[in-house]
Parts: sequence; C-alpha cells; structure tokens
Amino acid sequence: MNQLFVFYERELVGKLKKNADVTLSFSYEEAWKESKNGFSISPLLDIKAEGNFDNRVTRSFFDNLLPEGKIRALLEKFVGKSLTNDFQFLEKFGADCAGAFIITPNEDYPEQTLSNDFEELGLSELSKAYLNNENLMSHVMQKHRGRFSLAGAQDKVPFVYMDHKVYIPTNGVATTHVLKPPHFSKSVKDSVYNEYFSMKLASACGLKVPRVDVIESEIPFYVVERFDRKMIAGEVKRLHQIDFCQAQGYLTEEKYQEDGGPSLKSNYLCLKKNSSDMIEDTKIFIRWICFNLLIGNNDCHSKNISFLWDGRKYRLSPFYDLLCTSIYRGYSAEFAFKLNDNGYWGQWKKEHFKKEIISWGLDKSPEILFEAFVEVKKTLLDNLETEVAAFKERFPSIKAARRIKEEIGNRINSFDKRLKIIG
Repeated sequence: MNQLFVFYERELVGKLKKNADVTLSFSYEEAWKESKNGFSISPLLDIKAEGNFDNRVTRSFFDNLLPEGKIRALLEKFVGKSLTNDFQFLEKFGADCAGAFIITPNEDYPEQTLSNDFEELGLSELSKAYLNNENLMSHVMQKHRGRFSLAGAQDKVPFVYMDHKVYIPTNGVATTHVLKPPHFSKSVKDSVYNEYFSMKLASACGLKVPRVDVIESEIPFYVVERFDRKMIAGEVKRLHQIDFCQAQGYLTEEKYQEDGGPSLKSNYLCLKKNSSDMIEDTKIFIRWICFNLLIGNNDCHSKNISFLWDGRKYRLSPFYDLLCTSIYRGYSAEFAFKLNDNGYWGQWKKEHFKKEIISWGLDKSPEILFEAFVEVKKTLLDNLETEVAAFKERFPSIKAARRIKEEIGNRINSFDKRLKIIG
C-alpha cells in the first residue's frame, strides 16, 4: 500500500502518498475542492494549488500528528517492527489523530457505530501498568484493541468519558478526553498536580483552557477534555486543529526556536495572516506569553499553541500543556522563545520587550507586551492565594501548588527589579 486516504467527517479530502524514493506527497481530491465543505487543511497546503505538494510541506503537516521520541519508540516495540517513516505510522495509527481527520489505508470511509465498540478501562489496571514501567498507550492498544495517535513526547491515552467511567473505543470512534500518568522521569515530581494547578490558575487569570481534573487511583492521573472534539446531537464530532509548527511548515524536531523553529515574531505573523479575529487573538497570544513567563513554563514551544478552524478561517484554540517547568532541574532554565534574540529570561529588561514588539512590525504600539506583562502579573497575584487554597483543600498532602507559588514569587521579584515595576 503506497497511499493513505484522508477523510474529514465522511468526505474524502485527499491522498497521502509514499513515493518510490520514500518521500511523501499529498494531493486534494477534486470533489473536496468543489465541495461546499472544502477547505485548506493547512495554510501551506492551499486547496487552490494544482498537483501534489512536496515532501517538506506534506511532512510538516502529517509529521506533527504523531508521537515523538521515547513514546514513538515504545509504540514501534508494541507493533513488533520499526515504523521508520511517518507514512507507516499513520497507516497503523491514523484512525484517531489530533484534530479532525481520519487517515486510513481503506478507500471507503470507516463506518463507526456506538454500540458494542467500547471497552471499559480500569484505572487500577493502568496504575499497575505504569508501576511496572509499561507505556500506557501501547498497553491500551495491546490489551484493549485501541487504535489512535496523539502528538507529543509524553505518554498519554485518549479515551471516551461516559457516566463517570473511562472507555476505550475499539473501532476509531472519536475520543473525548486525554489521560496522562505522572511524568516518566522521577525527577519531575507531581507532574499531574503541577499541570492541573497551572491550568486552573490560567483559567482564573482569564486564559481559555479546557476542563481539567485529577483522578486518583494507585497513582494520580491528569485528565483533560479534548477541545478538538464537540458533542453535536449526541455524536462526538472532530474539529480541525492545527498547531503553529504545522501552520508554518516546521517539522516536529524544529518545535523549539533554538532548533530552528518558530520565533515569537513568526508565530505572530502566522496568527496575523490566518486568524479570523487577528486583533483579539494577538491580545490572547501576548497574554499566553506573559503567563508562561510568570509561572515558569519554559517548555511552551510552538506545538503548544494551535488554531481551531471556525468554518471560515482560524481562531486560537484553548491553551494546553501549561505547567511550571522551572521547579525541575531537568528542564532548561531558558525560556522556549527569545526576546530580542536573547533566550535567558533572567537577563531581560524593558528594552527587550519593546524591541521584540517593534520587530513584529508593531512599532506604533511598542509597549504592548510590557503593559500586558504588568496586567497579567497583577491578575495572577490577585488569584494565586485563592487557587492555592482550593488546591490545598482538595489535595492536602501535595506540595506542588506551594512550590509553584514560591517559584512565581521569585520570578516576579526578579522581573520587578529588572523591569522596575512598581506595585
């Protein structure tokens, strides 16, 4: 099989082909181009273009749907062979990717029904698998016949949440939530509680985030509702999502600016070009930058910010993967992005904020990033004690919120001295 079929809902969008030299190409179906529902699946994969898209542009979209690093290697071990390229991986696991598309070797749309297509998943079973050093995604695939793929470097399991129970679809039905176990590195302590608290704090500060929870069994699990899914008339619908690496043609290994990936400027220009409400989304984007700076999320790379298709163009999606990484020694002390070509936040002064914004072409509003930083800082401090208290009441023995509060205080003191912020 040298081609895969890409479906949106029940319409064939196009074909992903593996060429003789093992490069990839993608082409749209004429029927999709003419359909009233047709749209470009990426800004770089223009529906108006003729012929096949080349390997680089094609891979930048499809590569970013896949797991990374250790997780990918473990899934290869599960299937018993090396999946040496993106095509082979999608052929095996493309039934339920991030976003709206079903990718399958079958020319016909895979019909999906709700009856008898779920297996209940016990959290105790998952806890034991984790404690036995098993990869949970491959465990679920092996024991429960799940077939799905989630992008990213961390172990996670997509599932359907019904009647307060966890289910795995066995025929590619869209999942509704994602479950994460504790981080595989023991040095990243209380990662489940860290991400939960950081997301709750983001919501309190006015950032749009999906609903999150912690489910405790033998180990804790972080649970987040999928924002690329929506319940319509009793059926789970897939929504088209595209991260900022996909939107700009960067591969997964280029997600960090220091590895040749997008900068804050290029992300802003991408947003400016593609958002259907550029002014509002620019404000939201800038607040996201400031929040990550203040809580110490130094891992906020360009795969951690996405668009959702709104039927006409794109809008920023809710934010995800927010956590305080700076309390862990194993993470970089440098921010994921540079300001005015300087990546170390501990050296930034007010001029870095100003020159960064000017480089975006916003020379008429050079203070916009600094002013947003001051405002987000105030909002964060106004809500911090309340969120810490709520966390402590629910998880009295867990110190994650207290550690993050201390880290935020240290970072704010550092910024206040260098930026000369009063109050």
